[in-house]
Amino acid sequence: MPHRYINLHTHRPTGIDNLTEIVNIELSNTLPNALPEYCSLGIHPWHASDNNIALDRLNKHAKNKQFIAIGETGLDKVRCGTYEQQLDLLHKHIELSEELHKPLILHCVRYYNEIITLRKELKPKQAWIFHGFNASVEIMKQATNHGFYFSYGPSILNSKSKAAKSLLHTPSDRLFFETDDSTESIENIYTKAAHILGIQINDLLSITNDNFKFLFNSI
Repeated sequence: MPHRYINLHTHRPTGIDNLTEIVNIELSNTLPNALPEYCSLGIHPWHASDNNIALDRLNKHAKNKQFIAIGETGLDKVRCGTYEQQLDLLHKHIELSEELHKPLILHCVRYYNEIITLRKELKPKQAWIFHGFNASVEIMKQATNHGFYFSYGPSILNSKSKAAKSLLHTPSDRLFFETDDSTESIENIYTKAAHILGIQINDLLSITNDNFKFLFNSI
C-alpha cells in the first residue's frame, strides 16, 4: 500500500485522497454534525479564562473514537488568560490524555521550558506533541530527552527559521508535519522538509507513516 501524507494538525480539512489528517476541533466552537475520520479535541489556551462549560463538553465527547488525540491545548505567553488559568486548563487536558490513553497535542508560545519541566515532573505515559514547533535546536534537544514529539508546519518554508534549523536535528522517530490554520498544502511542506533533510519524499512519508502507526495504532 502506498504511503500517505500525514497532516498531524489542521484547522482546514481537505478530505483529499492519499492524505491522513487530524482535524482540530476547538470546543469554544460548536461541534460539527459530521466529524472527520480523525480529530483532536481540546480547549485552546486563548480561551483559558472561561472554560467551565467547555470542560464539561470535553469530558463528554473526548471518548468518541474519532478523537484520537487530546488538544490542542498548552501555554501561550503572548495572548490569552493568566498563566495560572492556562496551567490549570493544561492539567485538565493532561489528566484526560492519561485517562483515555490518547496523545496530547500542545500549543506553545514562549513557554517551552515550562512545558518540558512539567512533563519531567509529571512523567505521563502518553506522548506529548509540540505542534507547529518553531524553537531553537537547543530546546528541541531538551524536549527530545524528555520524550516529546515535534510537528513542523509552514515555518520550515523559511530556511532561516528556527523550525527549519531544528528540523535538521530532530530524530526521525519523533517527527511529524502539519498545515495548522494555513492554506499551505501538506505536500509543499513535505517537499521542503525532504529538501532540508536531504532525503526522498517517499522516505519521509515512510518515516511519518511509521510514527503515526506507532502513536495512534492506525492506518
